[in-house]
Amino acid sequence: MNKFGQNTWIDKLSLIISSSVFLVSIFLTINILIIMREPIIGWSICLTMVLAVIIHFLINDFLIKRVLRKVFFKPRPFVVNEKIKTIGARHNDSTFPSGHMSSISAALIVLFYYYPQTWPISVVFLILLGLSRLHNGMHYLLDVISGVFFGLGYAYLAIIVFERIFT
Repeated sequence: MNKFGQNTWIDKLSLIISSSVFLVSIFLTINILIIMREPIIGWSICLTMVLAVIIHFLINDFLIKRVLRKVFFKPRPFVVNEKIKTIGARHNDSTFPSGHMSSISAALIVLFYYYPQTWPISVVFLILLGLSRLHNGMHYLLDVISGVFFGLGYAYLAIIVFERIFT
């Protein structure tokens, strides 16, 4: 996977798609569009998305990757195989689960819950993001897939918590 498109426009596109700045920009744009479309209920939807991402950071980045590091630690592909070319920053934390996938999945699943018509673009974006994480040499396929499932759990938890508190 990592050799396909190496040193071409695919490397550049993959780097952009995985960029935290790009992902935060997409997240903020979605939230602004929701609030502009539905000023009253839009804030609730946006806060639910934010809660899902906060849950991601608490569980994924703090609990799994720091507290339970010895249980879940798995070295990144480029550490295990020196032939894998990394594209972007070389992170040394555990590859499992993909934080990019779990956080973005959580936000997009909340979006899909409130706006079911967004599923096609959400699925396409998640596929592109997952492929970019593989292409960049940062994750294994299991990390990417598990990131989506973790994101599903974070979104579900955020929706449940938010709806119980505010309805």
